[in-house]
Amino acid sequence: MVKVKNYLIIGLLLVSAYLVLPFFSVIFSSLLITYLILPSYNWLNNLIRNRSISSLLATIFYVSLFTSLFYLFTRMILFSFAQLQSLFDTNIMIINNILSGLSTKLFIETNPSNIVSFTETIFLNAPKTGLDIILLTFMVFFLLRDSPKLKRIIYKFLSKKNSLKLNYFIDRAHYILNNVLLEYFFAGLMMGLIIFVSLSLLNINHALELSTVALITNIFPVISGWLVTILLSIYYYINNNFFNSGMLFIISIILIFINYYFNRIFSDEKGINPLILVLGLFSGVLSMGIFGFVAGPILAGLIQAGYETIYREF
Repeated sequence: MVKVKNYLIIGLLLVSAYLVLPFFSVIFSSLLITYLILPSYNWLNNLIRNRSISSLLATIFYVSLFTSLFYLFTRMILFSFAQLQSLFDTNIMIINNILSGLSTKLFIETNPSNIVSFTETIFLNAPKTGLDIILLTFMVFFLLRDSPKLKRIIYKFLSKKNSLKLNYFIDRAHYILNNVLLEYFFAGLMMGLIIFVSLSLLNINHALELSTVALITNIFPVISGWLVTILLSIYYYINNNFFNSGMLFIISIILIFINYYFNRIFSDEKGINPLILVLGLFSGVLSMGIFGFVAGPILAGLIQAGYETIYREF
């Protein structure tokens, strides 16, 4: 009887996973936004003393904020790619001529014009995007308002030992997610912002793209965003622009110290394993596209927390 019950539960979980798979990005985004805005919601709820109103205010404000920031950032990236399109096309044709003995079809088919066209299709799917935003808003609202009730319902179906395991998993997941968001994403965002301001003050072209590259490289363990400014310093030195080269070298030294203190403050051996983080980044991007850049490391952190929970003695 117990085996039949377990098989039934596994079957229901598989069917549920199949049904929600098309909405995975929306569900995951709603869970992530809920996790990020939970402190603000708790503050509002302590002030207003009404869960529904607090959930509504927090949901409207933060969902509007996140969607607006995503829209503006995507517009900036599209505009930057549009400016770079002709330059890249020209350089790609030169590379094709140089590497004429190799298979050059790859270079032509993956140029930024196709990237821009692919990204523009996101905005052509306006009805689906609107439905996703509506679903996201409702999910964040109900997760904020009813999370204690959902937690109590889940605990009713668990034994004492499994309840202890779930508590441990929640604590470890919370700890690892904070480690991922602070040590890697927040540090990368700060490094990218510093590089963007520095490059803009020096009137260096494509500051947004270069700072985005710095943000991405800073998320990876070992390497950091200051590699971008070091390479730019070498580039300007080769081209006899010694002022920009010297300034970029000084900025690189400053960024090395900032990165060192970021690591001292946020680094934690009990956080996510760096190898698991890298695997999460690559597998997330390969399987989910640009959305996987955020989802991959977070899911990898949850997998690490689950693995630790399974093999822990209670």
